[in-house]
Amino acid sequence: MTDVNCIPFRRVSKTRAEENVQAELELVFSQTSTEPIPSNTDIVETLKEAAATPTSGFNLSIDVTSIAVIKSLQIIPLTILTNGTFVAALSNKSSAEFQIRASMIKTGLEPFFFADYPTSFSILSLKNISEASVKSRSVPTLQNTMDLAFGADTVLPNSTQIVNTIVRAARNNTLPFQIFTSSIVVNGTGE
Repeated sequence: MTDVNCIPFRRVSKTRAEENVQAELELVFSQTSTEPIPSNTDIVETLKEAAATPTSGFNLSIDVTSIAVIKSLQIIPLTILTNGTFVAALSNKSSAEFQIRASMIKTGLEPFFFADYPTSFSILSLKNISEASVKSRSVPTLQNTMDLAFGADTVLPNSTQIVNTIVRAARNNTLPFQIFTSSIVVNGTGE
């Protein structure tokens, strides 16, 4: 996470004698991170833990029972097959090999999603890299599972639109990896 934006404060009265201030915050996560965006539950638990820890730097009293996510990104799962040789380190998200591969795929594909969905696309997060079970290919193949995140209040692209973006990226010949366009899975359904 790189930034927290505060949306206007509102006064909230619990009782006549007790007045509180309610703050709505916007969490902005790093566009360059290869880490997946945390779940709503993880976000709430992290904020509760920080508010309850005296050494966290909070210098105000926070009612941790009031912490909630009110809007979140919409996630579309995507799986593609690319060329590449599987090594065990690719199954470890904290390994250098995973980080390098995740960064390469993110850097290669995100510009196409930003171009096709400029007002709604937010971030691509690689979740898993595994050896593809397809043995009929003449080159070693990796299965890349990722999440495409779109704004909370936007209309999501359909599966065909997402496949078209991936195919366009593959045919552009600028990617440092090859995408096998006959094996694209969007939302668990092959296209």
